Amino acid sequence: MVGHLVAAGLVKRCGRVRTDSTHVLAAVRRLNRGELVAETLRTALEELSEPCEEWLARLVTREWADRYGRPVGYDRLPRGGDALIAYVLKVGEDGMHILRAVYQGDAPPGLRDLLAVQVLRQVWVQQYWYDGDGQLRGRGPKSTRDRAADGQPSRGTPARPRRTVGLIPPRHECHGPVDRIHQGLTAQGFQPTEHVVDGGYVTPDSVHRAEQRWGIGLLGPVRDDPRASQRPYLPKRTSASTGRPAP
Repeated sequence: MVGHLVAAGLVKRCGRVRTDSTHVLAAVRRLNRGELVAETLRTALEELSEPCEEWLARLVTREWADRYGRPVGYDRLPRGGDALIAYVLKVGEDGMHILRAVYQGDAPPGLRDLLAVQVLRQVWVQQYWYDGDGQLRGRGPKSTRDRAADGQPSRGTPARPRRTVGLIPPRHECHGPVDRIHQGLTAQGFQPTEHVVDGGYVTPDSVHRAEQRWGIGLLGPVRDDPRASQRPYLPKRTSASTGRPAP
């Protein structure tokens, strides 16, 4: 692919390259909880109906056709807070009905491995829980107000172990992906002078390694130092490409 782009004159072997797009245009919008759970269940029902239509027909009722027969839009959701909460719980019960059937031993083989069923299970874990009386409940929105001022869980909030989500590696590990990109570029005959990245990969270590090992200047936004006021003897402005004091 890269070779064809070079041959077409769309990519140069020297100059500036970038890893991340700055703008992505898409016709998307946020779904509220009612749309999320109803559309997730509707998609799972459609995928289940292809291999096992007769099996699925024994699980649903005529009311399901009104709720999941066509895409769930905002205009089809109940109006009012209480009505919407009741609708979300009803959809939750329907989804649990399907999940229990799919994971039964007499269910047709392979259903639990369908992608839409896996998504259904994951979304239900995120959106619902059972209380001590066995009643299905919707999970409340996450908020920092649920935490006490000392950082401990507030009363009535169960303590949970902290997790780190591996979307962007920790700052001390950010040179790994950048190194691999530079190695791949070099192997394909590219010799860029600048590499544009986002702020998650601009660290003193990554800037130094890119310059010393590959001869490439790393260009990206430098994060503000929250402890800069404690070091008034250091320059407050730095160059985004080199990390050195800006002129």
